[in-house]
Amino acid sequence: MKYLKIVLLLVAAMLVEAPMSASNDTYHFGSATFKTEIWINKKTVFKKPKNVNVEFVTAGAFDWVFADSSGHEVKTVRHKNEHGGWTGIDFASLGLYQDYSVGFRNASGNDQEIKQGDVEMR
Repeated sequence: MKYLKIVLLLVAAMLVEAPMSASNDTYHFGSATFKTEIWINKKTVFKKPKNVNVEFVTAGAFDWVFADSSGHEVKTVRHKNEHGGWTGIDFASLGLYQDYSVGFRNASGNDQEIKQGDVEMR
């Protein structure tokens, strides 16, 4: 019985220490409506993000906003978003290779509505 407890403790330790699986390398976020700006998961800093994909319900221009781990905005990219729907952005194409939080800033006169999205890590 003593050995069984030791084996179970070792297995439990291995599960806790196991690397993230492919499904854990993606952070899924849900719906939101915003007038000025919104940050994914309250400005969470993602470790080495690879890309972000987002589905807008509404049409209208918005800015992708990227902040470094200290909260300093390092890059802003305008997106026309003429029809709503899915759009994405790749961090490497922007020269961004560190840890970042991701926000959306409304550049239209109307409220913006997000249906869902994903942040994929390297």
